[in-house]
Amino acid sequence: FWETKFDPLLTEPSLFHLDKETAVSVEMMKRHIFPLSWFTMESPEVKVAKFPFKGNTSFVAIVPSLYQQKNLSQVLSEVLQHNLQASFPEEMPTRVKMPKLDLEDHTELNEVLTRLGLGELFSAPDLSRLAEGPLMVSSVKHRAALELAEEGVKAAAATSVVAFRSASHFYLDKPFAFMITEDMTNIPLFMGTIWNPRPGAPLEKHVLPANRTRFRMP
Repeated sequence: FWETKFDPLLTEPSLFHLDKETAVSVEMMKRHIFPLSWFTMESPEVKVAKFPFKGNTSFVAIVPSLYQQKNLSQVLSEVLQHNLQASFPEEMPTRVKMPKLDLEDHTELNEVLTRLGLGELFSAPDLSRLAEGPLMVSSVKHRAALELAEEGVKAAAATSVVAFRSASHFYLDKPFAFMITEDMTNIPLFMGTIWNPRPGAPLEKHVLPANRTRFRMP
């Protein structure tokens, strides 16, 4: 559960910008005054915010300043090289927008594991300690699910220089990466990227204003 919940009465349709010209309509959660700790990073150029849960975990959002040509997973990897825990400032009153999400992903890992040198699992592995007779692995599947709602998050899975600014809003209204972290150790428990919160939804043409494509530093 969020430490500071969103009011369901403020949730309303809003645009999520897939790129500079295309958007989809999503249910956007809002809060006019949210106590949020966030900062901007110069390399890579991103905004990073920490939304605390009750307990010792947090939802960390990483939003590129521009529509990245490189993969969001690469951006996330670069951000993880920094000491994020030491970078978060004190919470400040912030206007927040965040899309409601209910996503699920299934991935076959056979090809990935083969590239990692574990292809023998699928051909002639020595699994005699598990069962008598011939035994091999037919497939390895990974399932991940994420639900973002006003009251909190449900997530499940199997198998530079930092500059601060005192801006008044933090919007998750374009592709972003995220982590669910354990606050004491700063270890990521769950990671992912959101390119489109509503896959299959009708696309809308929308030109993003020029002053929304880059963060201005004081």
